[in-house]
This record gives sequence, C-alpha cells and structure tokens, in this order.
Amino acid sequence: VSEKSVEAAAELSAKDLKEKKEKVEEKAGREERKKEVEEEEEDGAEERRRSCRGRRRGGRRARAEEEDEAGPTRQKAENGASA
Repeated sequence: VSEKSVEAAAELSAKDLKEKKEKVEEKAGREERKKEVEEEEEDGAEERRRSCRGRRRGGRRARAEEEDEAGPTRQKAENGASA
C-alpha cells in the first residue's frame, strides 16, 4: 500500500471522526435545550399553580379583613341610627 493511500485513509478517518464528533455535540446541545425548555415549562406551571393558590387564599383573607373592617363601621352606623 502506498504512503499516499495510507495518508488519505488517515485523513478520511480523521474527517469522519470530526464530523461524527460534531454531530454528537449537536445532538447533545439539542437534548440540553429540550431539557431546559421542559424544565422552564414545569417551573412555569408550578408558578401558575402557586399564583392561583395565593389568589384563592388572598381572596379569602381579603374578604375576612373586609368583614372585620366593616364590622365596627356597621356598628357605629347602627348605634348612630338608634340614638
């Protein structure tokens, strides 16, 4: 086998290995981005659940506070009206 054919085969192998490495790195990059997107979606869904829970709880608290605050006002109005 001539030296030229050995060198050509070595260059071809090196080129093939480089292309294969690039493909593997691309695939790993795509998988990483996909994983990040999935995590962001999960985080967003969890945040929405927390937000909804907070609004529901906050709504109950707000109504209770309004009733507490309205209570004395109603009493004053009732006392003033009966006087």
